[in-house]
Amino acid sequence: MWKGNRNLNDNKRCTVDLNRNYPFLWRESDGTCQRYPGTYRLSERESMYHAFYMDKFIHLIKGYITLHNYGRFILLPWSHTLKTDAPYYNEMLSLGNKMKEELKSKKNVDYRVGSSSNILYPCHGTSSDYAKSLGVKYVYVVELSPEIETDSIGFIVNEDQLTTIGEEALIIFDVMLRQVYSEL
Repeated sequence: MWKGNRNLNDNKRCTVDLNRNYPFLWRESDGTCQRYPGTYRLSERESMYHAFYMDKFIHLIKGYITLHNYGRFILLPWSHTLKTDAPYYNEMLSLGNKMKEELKSKKNVDYRVGSSSNILYPCHGTSSDYAKSLGVKYVYVVELSPEIETDSIGFIVNEDQLTTIGEEALIIFDVMLRQVYSEL
């Protein structure tokens, strides 16, 4: 699977995993291409412009969700450490559990909720950790369907699954938007 943008870097062999290219606790490459973070923080146009607009409009951003596939996880910061001390962690966990309950109730699917580094693995330079470092209260990485345990090729989603997966994403957004709206 191709994991990264399409921009070959100075090394002429690795593309950049954009979700390792953000400035908060960015870390240099370990020499492999699997999760290559770029030659320097925000080296890629995609992450540079995304970060620029996040910085510019941070006063308006109350929640942040980055969608990925696959696994059925609702993940909270931090990604770079096993510590669960991100600001508003308990509030994020509570809202993440509400998302999980709504998904179970409306779509009969089970999502797992917890910190990114504890459920998956520690990683640096992520957009979610960057959003949290800017002070966004509610920050989530959502790994959409299918489940890891039941589908060995989850990165390749069949066309007939797209509507169902989209409906799951809308439920997650709805729960967060209702919470953010209630706090305005």
